[in-house]
Amino acid sequence: MNEVVVFFDSMKKLDRVSLAKKFLFKFMVVDRAFWGMPEQRSKTQEHYVIIGITDSLWAIWEKNSTTFNTPADQEKVIVEIARREIDQRIKEGPLPEEFAIDKGSYDYSTPNNQCPYDPALIADFGTPFVVTVPNRPIGFKAE
Repeated sequence: MNEVVVFFDSMKKLDRVSLAKKFLFKFMVVDRAFWGMPEQRSKTQEHYVIIGITDSLWAIWEKNSTTFNTPADQEKVIVEIARREIDQRIKEGPLPEEFAIDKGSYDYSTPNNQCPYDPALIADFGTPFVVTVPNRPIGFKAE
């Protein structure tokens, strides 16, 4: 198995074009073998993801959660959603240069309709995280 280091470079709230709040993340991915090495910059890949949170989910979390009421807490939760989506995409296969994810209330069914993440336990924006990439078989499986 291979490991990659992922870190966010920037986050920007996008203008409204739908019934969701959208955030653009620029993030970098580099093989862990090159992390902190002179080749790190040349081996780093740049990617983008847009995370959308429906207005209905946002409103439910604001109303029912004690941890989703300040802009700082909301930002940390959005970063955590982005981090988890990026982690999953990397594990699933080749990571596209850019992709978008929309999340609604059907994605987060929790008791009392609360935000499932505690901002106090979410790493600060820009903190690198490691993703273990599973080995992928090459070729076809003969049956």
